[in-house]
Amino acid sequence: MREFSFVKQNILYFIKKQNISKYELYQKTGISNGVLSQKGGMSEENTIKFLSFYTEVSADWLLTGKGEMLKTSTQSITQNGNTNVNNGHNVSGQGNIIKQTNDELMEIIREKDKQIAEKDKQIAMLIEKISK
Repeated sequence: MREFSFVKQNILYFIKKQNISKYELYQKTGISNGVLSQKGGMSEENTIKFLSFYTEVSADWLLTGKGEMLKTSTQSITQNGNTNVNNGHNVSGQGNIIKQTNDELMEIIREKDKQIAEKDKQIAMLIEKISK
């Protein structure tokens, strides 16, 4: 029976260097449990699942072993109108979620400020009525 494929060996090397367990990889990518432990090759579907989740991994390195394991060039990815820039580090697009959350919190603060201002007016009117 064949040994592990070149692609599978590279994936195993990547997860070892990144301190990622096989279980974690299976959970995050949707690759079936046990695939990395089986001898033989990797299906195209599983290779695509891996590269789709771990976007920082160079496809050239994964398939041929040439070049750096992690992408080092600046890449701009636009998705749903949001732009993520990958400058060689692991970028998962969480910046958009943080910005969205920040914007939502600012809107809540503005609404609360309006409510407080309205309450201040009501308090002032009540104080005026009591004073008479």
